[in-house]
Amino acid sequence: SDLFHEDLTVEDIVKVFAVMACAPRHEFQVLTKRASRMQGIVSAPQFRAMVEEFADALCETDPKLGYIIDPPDESGRMRWPLPNVWLGASVEDQPRADERIPHLLATPAAVRMLSLEPLLGPVTLRKTVTPVGLAEIGWVIVGGESGHGSREMQVDWARSLRDECVAARVPFF
Repeated sequence: SDLFHEDLTVEDIVKVFAVMACAPRHEFQVLTKRASRMQGIVSAPQFRAMVEEFADALCETDPKLGYIIDPPDESGRMRWPLPNVWLGASVEDQPRADERIPHLLATPAAVRMLSLEPLLGPVTLRKTVTPVGLAEIGWVIVGGESGHGSREMQVDWARSLRDECVAARVPFF
């Protein structure tokens, strides 16, 4: 599912982030096609406070869950962005890359990832992301479509992305 789908309220998203904050032993990968909405919500100054407040109440209810405040930041608050949460954008072609990647880069995240699945056309990350910005991407995943009626992915599209990632020292799968 897409955590940033329009049917989910900000309060729903806050609750999910609070659960992730209370489960520091796990790494969570949150992938969205709605990178603009993700940026707007996660970047909002009140979002961190809302997550922290809900996490405080949740973790007090079940202290076994732990809380990702150990060690806290310099102000004694929950570390932010949550170190165990990866945020990512799904990109299927160059127009979606141009639209979504800037929002991903502008969103506070411990790790940012790109999922180019299914890759439906050539994508040049250099067109959308500067070399400095590409260093802000922690992982790039590329794959084709499967199943009856799937659209073909050209191997050269994946190779080109792999070469960009290798040059920028960005992990590629």
